[in-house]
Amino acid sequence: MATPVEVPKLGNSVEECIIGRWLKGVGDTVAAGDPIVEIETDKTTFEVTAPVAGKLLATFFDEGAIVPVFTNFFVVGEAGENVDAFPAEGRGRRWPQRR
Repeated sequence: MATPVEVPKLGNSVEECIIGRWLKGVGDTVAAGDPIVEIETDKTTFEVTAPVAGKLLATFFDEGAIVPVFTNFFVVGEAGENVDAFPAEGRGRRWPQRR
């Protein structure tokens, strides 16, 4: 089952994060707990990990995009699953990368 992942809220005053660097690419196989992306706030850099094993099905933002917390920014699931039900919503730039 496809699992969307939201930008986490990393502190009481954090309302958005910057997508620093994608560590995995669309189509890569990932294990639960694998780091997928680095995100940045004004005070720290943090790795967001895959919550489940599968394939990285989609990423919704470019590196450098400013994305509000609680916004879907990647999806992990089984190859071929449809990710259209998990659009990224918010002020960040959308950058769908699907294979």
